[in-house]
Amino acid sequence: GSEMCIRDSVVVAETEEEAWSLAQPFLYQMANLRVGAPMRSMPTVGRETDEVMSAGHRAVADKLAQTYIIGTPKDAARQLRELAAEGGVDEVMMQAVAGGYPDEDLSTSAARERTLELLAEELF
Repeated sequence: GSEMCIRDSVVVAETEEEAWSLAQPFLYQMANLRVGAPMRSMPTVGRETDEVMSAGHRAVADKLAQTYIIGTPKDAARQLRELAAEGGVDEVMMQAVAGGYPDEDLSTSAARERTLELLAEELF
């Protein structure tokens, strides 16, 4: 049988800067759980996330981000391949966690779908 390694959170975009922006709402949400603040709906990318991200949230989010794969398709594919090689696995499971922009229909998860599309184009 195949060995499996799980690295759950991935955000991929055309540029590293955009990937990091798209990652912020989810990082806020996960940090919010850890700092014990009241839960709320996930904020959108940009100003809404910036307004709710306290220094405490930011410290936790920065630490969490170290375990995520966030970047361009080429960088993300390289990190996934390295992760698989280090773990001696032939299957990697991931969760696309990109947030949405204020002007988007947030029920469609467009940036999450784009994360998977960009990564698939680079990997296959």
